[in-house]
Amino acid sequence: MAVLLDGRLEQVGPPMAVYDRPRTLAVARFFGEPEIGVVRTRLGGRQVDVGIRPHELRAAGPDAEGTRFQGTVVGVEVLGRRAVATVAVEGGTLRWDGAPVRTRVGERLDLVVDPGRVHLFDADSGVAVGHPE
Repeated sequence: MAVLLDGRLEQVGPPMAVYDRPRTLAVARFFGEPEIGVVRTRLGGRQVDVGIRPHELRAAGPDAEGTRFQGTVVGVEVLGRRAVATVAVEGGTLRWDGAPVRTRVGERLDLVVDPGRVHLFDADSGVAVGHPE
């Protein structure tokens, strides 16, 4: 598969390799539904965009391990027996595919993600950080 955006070849590879290891934030946003959520933060003195696929988030119980995000639901899309919640968090917006259908706008959520399942992109260039070429 080849990803061509704005007339530029962004990435070539098998579909799941491109999905799992996007070389740029543009590719990560283009490939996947619902769209990847992005939170801007500083990491090791560097400004980065942290990309999190909606299916990687889960509700954080008191003993949940991983990177936590607290935020407010700003949108809910009910898709039958599941829902996708749009959650405003510090630094950006995340989408959670797996939210209970009873989730409501204005509700506060505590979410968690396995740090090994996030994507890091340089905030200026949008190029993946830490991916081998």
